[in-house]
Amino acid sequence: MHFMLVVDEVLDARATPGREELVAAAQAEGEAAFSRKIEYLKDFGKKLGLADVDVQILSQVLLSVLDEKWKDHLYDLDQLRNAIQYRAYGQRDPLVEYKKEAFDMFEDLMQDLQATFAERFLKVQVSAAPPRQPPRRMPPPLPTTVSTTDAMFTGGGHHPADPPPAALETSLGRMATGAARVPEVGRNDPCPCGSGKKYKKCHGAA
Repeated sequence: MHFMLVVDEVLDARATPGREELVAAAQAEGEAAFSRKIEYLKDFGKKLGLADVDVQILSQVLLSVLDEKWKDHLYDLDQLRNAIQYRAYGQRDPLVEYKKEAFDMFEDLMQDLQATFAERFLKVQVSAAPPRQPPRRMPPPLPTTVSTTDAMFTGGGHHPADPPPAALETSLGRMATGAARVPEVGRNDPCPCGSGKKYKKCHGAA
């Protein structure tokens, strides 16, 4: 239950007569639960029109676990370094003792990372809500003689922008969805109006 898994084979003595069969059944159920979670996140993203939601969630969980556990590991190493000098009173080399215990602590860190990541990924909750819309500003009125091409750069012919993508929220915090960014036109780039002039000598002259 630590990983929110229920292994039915454990209750069947004929299916799992020994320790090896119990371990194999638990591993198989864990892999199946991981695959189900991935498929659920993919379907969740498709319904919202967002790509790679499963990859984003995996990255968020993994980075949060690495950040937390690595900080704890560095703190433990600092405590070990401060106390290892007293091993000399027991006729033991502090440097050898530090290397040995630090290696054991690193192996424990690797096991803790794997267990914590699996637990948090299987338990992570995902929700989506549209981001808060800023108040819309109306464009200034234009003269009736403004051409369609000029209106592109002065604000005429305004069309409502596409709604921003939904904001993902997980039990670990908010996630960025990476909305598309409109590239800016450089002053020496061709003007988008199609005149053939540079932007700075055309609609960018102002």
